[in-house]
Amino acid sequence: MATLFGWIGRLLGFAVLIAALALGYLQQSCSCRRSTFSAMLRGRKDDTPWTRDVVCPHIRAAAGPDGIRGTVVDVGTGAGVTLFCYQNYSAAIDRLVLVEPLAEFGDDLRRKIKQYGLEGKAEIVPRIPTWVLEEGKADLVVSVHLLCSVDEDVLPQLLTEIGIALRPNGAGKYAAIDHTTAPEGTWVRFGQRIIAPIWFIIGNGCKFLDIPPLYSGLVAERARVAVDQEAFSYPLLPWVYFIYPHAKMVGTSLAGAAV
Repeated sequence: MATLFGWIGRLLGFAVLIAALALGYLQQSCSCRRSTFSAMLRGRKDDTPWTRDVVCPHIRAAAGPDGIRGTVVDVGTGAGVTLFCYQNYSAAIDRLVLVEPLAEFGDDLRRKIKQYGLEGKAEIVPRIPTWVLEEGKADLVVSVHLLCSVDEDVLPQLLTEIGIALRPNGAGKYAAIDHTTAPEGTWVRFGQRIIAPIWFIIGNGCKFLDIPPLYSGLVAERARVAVDQEAFSYPLLPWVYFIYPHAKMVGTSLAGAAV
């Protein structure tokens, strides 16, 4: 029995060593980290309860009674799960701007543009285009799991650009969904603190932020929107409790441009 436990201990120690070496390599190699992160997202299906029951209804609610239409700017599109939500509105969408800086997602996005009937409407760009910023053309800006992944020194500028992109005077809407921190003193919050360094590496910079104050503070200030938000919990991945807590927001543009 002692020999058996000894072998189990050695195997566990070896597994921990391999995992530590892999995480260390991912931390040092930006390209490998991006490739690993994009591979994780590309392997997920679009037509899931999360997309059908949470993401798409939230985007439709933000768009209003006229539906998703006009110029839509999707920031941090990733593998293109949100394109599933746009497929029934291709006739009403004039332009669909997919802002995704990671080139690793390009092939998936081009395939889904064709799959969901968005050809001739959609374009893939690494940042919000100048023509959107100069003219305030966006009827709808969408971001899902974006704010937790943006560097803190870049976030204010990004939110400023989102505010400038929106049509002013209530005509532009901003729909966002993000991971958030669990309430203090809970086991889930404890787990988030423990897993945070690993999650940052495998999630390509994803952090556990207290999103509701960020929505009502920095988003409202920099994007110049009136914020209506809600915290909720969703079992995005079974048993991975530390990513259950979420927050969602609808922002309505105010008069004038962001500053």
